[in-house]
Amino acid sequence: MSIRSLFKYGYDAGLIPSPVRYGHAFAKPGRALIRKERAKHGPRLFTAEEIRRMLDVVVPELRAMILLGINVGYGNTDCTRLEPRHLNLQIGWADFPRPKTGIQRRAKLWPETVQAITAWQAERSNNEVARVFARSPEGIVRDVAKLLHRLDIKGRKYWGSIRCGTRFLPSGKRPGISQRSSW
Repeated sequence: MSIRSLFKYGYDAGLIPSPVRYGHAFAKPGRALIRKERAKHGPRLFTAEEIRRMLDVVVPELRAMILLGINVGYGNTDCTRLEPRHLNLQIGWADFPRPKTGIQRRAKLWPETVQAITAWQAERSNNEVARVFARSPEGIVRDVAKLLHRLDIKGRKYWGSIRCGTRFLPSGKRPGISQRSSW
């Protein structure tokens, strides 16, 4: 909830006597200023070496999620909402609409992604669950943060950086559609 919404609610509910005047302090910064601030901090992407280090030490469930992130661009919410019917592991395809907009996304899964998902499903005690991964988005973010701390990976990196980490693919290649680079 934004500050403006909070004050509007307070006025509408009769909790404050008059509408709040915001002045210039509450003005949203322009796009150019936001871009410049982001550019100061540099890219928030993981390197291929960092992703390899993560994949070497994670549990099968998180390994499958990381591979889905770099292979087809799935984020933590995508992983938590992914259902078995969205994956065809026999032919290696994911067919999963975007949760927010319903826009259809179809992507070819790498053999190691299929292998990781299969390994996770074999390890899991109950394969008859509604979701592929029984976690909350916050739980994934927390586990990735712990992993980064354990591996001493520094920088302003987060789960979305894994998903965006597909940027190290050769230019013109789209994640999940073209063959992956030799990373």
